[in-house]
Amino acid sequence: MVLHHSFAENNLTGDGLRWGRLVAETDNWPELTLGGVTFDWLDAAIRECDRIRTMPLPAQPCLIAMSPKDKVVSPRAIRARASGWHDGELLEIDGARHEPLIERAPLRRHFLNALIRHFRSVG
Repeated sequence: MVLHHSFAENNLTGDGLRWGRLVAETDNWPELTLGGVTFDWLDAAIRECDRIRTMPLPAQPCLIAMSPKDKVVSPRAIRARASGWHDGELLEIDGARHEPLIERAPLRRHFLNALIRHFRSVG
């Protein structure tokens, strides 16, 4: 899937170097890449999301990181689910795309600092 989109069209990262690494990895090891969704996969994913949506939220701390402009998942749905999480923290990373760990250094650092704070706060 990565090989079929240009950097400008990708929804995963705003970091050109990390994007280039993804492209090189998929070029070198195409057997490890993910393809597009199938109708069966999409049906199963929608059913699972519906099932999870009706489950009570776990009683444990959670850090949820997201981009307010994510095009892979629904920011509105994430905010709705996170809003009722008693021990949950929602971190919205402005300027990020979908994957904070492969974002530009300042955005990645922001996420990693929040993650470290979260781990320290829960022991």
